[in-house]
Amino acid sequence: MKPQKNQKFVLPPLNLLEQPPEPASRNIVDDLKAQARILKDTIREFGIEVESGDVTKGPTVTLFELHPAPGMLINRIAELSGNLAMVMRVETVRILAPVPGKGTVGIEVPNAARTTVYMRDMLESDEWRNHQGGIPVILGRDMKGHPVIGDLAQMPHLLIAGATGSGKTVCINAILASLLYRYTPDDLRLLLIDPKMVEMQHFNSLPHLIVPVVTESKKVPLALDWVIREMEKRFRAFANAGVRNITAFNTHIKKPAATDRTGQDNLQTEVPHDYDISMPDKLPFIVVVVDELADLMVTVGKDVEIAIARLTALGRAAGIHLIVATQRPSVNVVTGIIKANIPARIAFQVASIQESRVIMDSPGAEKLLGKGDMFFEPGSSKMMRAQGVLVIDREINRVVDFISAQAKPHFEEELIQKLSRKATDDDDIDEELIKTCIEAIRQSNRASVSVLQRRLRIGYTRAARIMDVLEERGIVGPSRGAEPREILDEELMKNCVEIINQKNTSSATYIALLQFTEQGSRNAKDTTKRARVMHEMASELEITVMDVFWTLGQYDIVMELEAPNDETLTAFTLKLRSLGNVTIQTMRAFRGDAMDGILNKIN
Repeated sequence: MKPQKNQKFVLPPLNLLEQPPEPASRNIVDDLKAQARILKDTIREFGIEVESGDVTKGPTVTLFELHPAPGMLINRIAELSGNLAMVMRVETVRILAPVPGKGTVGIEVPNAARTTVYMRDMLESDEWRNHQGGIPVILGRDMKGHPVIGDLAQMPHLLIAGATGSGKTVCINAILASLLYRYTPDDLRLLLIDPKMVEMQHFNSLPHLIVPVVTESKKVPLALDWVIREMEKRFRAFANAGVRNITAFNTHIKKPAATDRTGQDNLQTEVPHDYDISMPDKLPFIVVVVDELADLMVTVGKDVEIAIARLTALGRAAGIHLIVATQRPSVNVVTGIIKANIPARIAFQVASIQESRVIMDSPGAEKLLGKGDMFFEPGSSKMMRAQGVLVIDREINRVVDFISAQAKPHFEEELIQKLSRKATDDDDIDEELIKTCIEAIRQSNRASVSVLQRRLRIGYTRAARIMDVLEERGIVGPSRGAEPREILDEELMKNCVEIINQKNTSSATYIALLQFTEQGSRNAKDTTKRARVMHEMASELEITVMDVFWTLGQYDIVMELEAPNDETLTAFTLKLRSLGNVTIQTMRAFRGDAMDGILNKIN
């Protein structure tokens, strides 16, 4: 994939985003000391001695820290969440026993009024402007009000989960907006997958897109397979350039080819390799966004799971990063294979403690407040609580319109052609896979589902579907129960003839190809078909049928030819006699009384 050449591309200005209100109108003054005193007195009523500590007011919740007296069990404080929520008159409180990295117990109490985190504020912050390297994405503000900026290059993939209305889609829009404010289409390409069909349609006119937003579930494996092939192509280019990752490749200075070579250098022969491919001097990052994984796991789960596993395991070095979101983080959706290589997680409010354990490996997400309240775990550091940034559809539309006015989308034609086909049950079967299956059948000389399963390591359902496609195309015959299917690949014969005619190979090669074709038809146990195939091959190769039969030892096939005359039979009998071990009784078995007359003439 080659980057676009967009000269003088202008990044979007900040005035496309809504102007946030004055800070005074957003800050709610609470009597934090009075609330801390209420918490301390309530806990003391249960016989637990504590002293008040630091108070940290965040955008959504306030963290009250308490110092328990020596010898006090902090687990007793954790059991009082319901009582504390009642006295504070809030829906729920979250108790950290202890606060990570501190010798205190923390109680997170929801604020009476939330502080909204605006996208424009985040883009104007020094943390965003001074961020160096990587792929920064804006997420929100932490408990202390500091901007939370993730680095997608370090994550290197992100898993997002949350119930409907918890802020998951707004988070994805904020991530995409921050990417659009940082990168041009030359530096970043996007592949957006939206099975819900309505969440990402406003991005369709972006020049960053590899293809229009993919909305059909059965076509998602085709899009992910293209990304896998692009990843493998990049790795071959890295090996050719002697670098390890995309950053080194983009900064790598290509050495000019040597023209003045003397001595032994002139005797060296350059052997072409499969990785000698044309690649641009600079490769763009590729970010794949999947907005709803649960729907894909129901329809094309196995294929999507394998593709995500490969991309998350190998994509980082190639500059390919995945952002996967789901509203149902169950073990059937977020499987162990998917979680294994996605260490960075964002959890919004979920329905149960089990879902919290699936996404964050710990409880707590079920007690979040929704509307952007989230846990963020970068992968390499501890989990933090934050309030997600707000970006509305009106702002997204302005940014997209500004970028789209500068350049038109430049889609990948190969992928567009695959995705534009009419949706059928075998849309997820790539033509390359079908060719591989045909080659496996030719090599094994057996056309069965079990052969495809073993050779290609695919499931029964997909192997059976491929076999049905091969039957529709006339390559194999119908199912015959436990026996292998009949091989009806008539094009094999034509392809062999074309190869022979082009390369002008020897008669020994002719015979080898003839034998290969004949043995392929032998599975059918049909001598009539074998005779016809051999006869057509011999005719096209301009060699005698007798040479074919004699070389292959297929004496019975000659009897199946159409009306063999006495001259043909006489020549064939002479061939048999020349072998020296063919008796008259064996030859008589071919043609009965007619053979006796021929033998008498020869003798």
